[in-house]
Amino acid sequence: MNKKYNEMAFSWYKKAYTKKLLNNKPVTKKEFSSFMKATIFSQVSDEYSNQVNVIIHKTFNYAKDRVKKKVAQIDKSNAIQKIKIELPNLELNKALKFAILNDLISCNNTDSERMTNFLKILDNDNNQNKKQGDKNE
Repeated sequence: MNKKYNEMAFSWYKKAYTKKLLNNKPVTKKEFSSFMKATIFSQVSDEYSNQVNVIIHKTFNYAKDRVKKKVAQIDKSNAIQKIKIELPNLELNKALKFAILNDLISCNNTDSERMTNFLKILDNDNNQNKKQGDKNE
């Protein structure tokens, strides 16, 4: 399979998966197919439509599998589990999936420590703002 198509599919799928995390909007092969046919394969004649559909199917599955493997690191990583234990009051699954998918963090101990500190700062600021809001009322 053409590496260029695979990388394009992966990039598209990452963006679609981010929308899923934000809006619970499912990632569909139909949308991917429409995107590929409108951009990459717009100049291809109808006689090659079966080949185009095979390429679309394979690249979509490649991207989907790659994203799933990347996101699955969250459940397998002891460092990520440590973050979840240290900050039980935060719903972190979607944020961590986004961060790992977009290479903002990895599943090593250094990144998990930085992410924990970052989340603690956010959590502390959020709690302080809530307390100040309660005092003003």
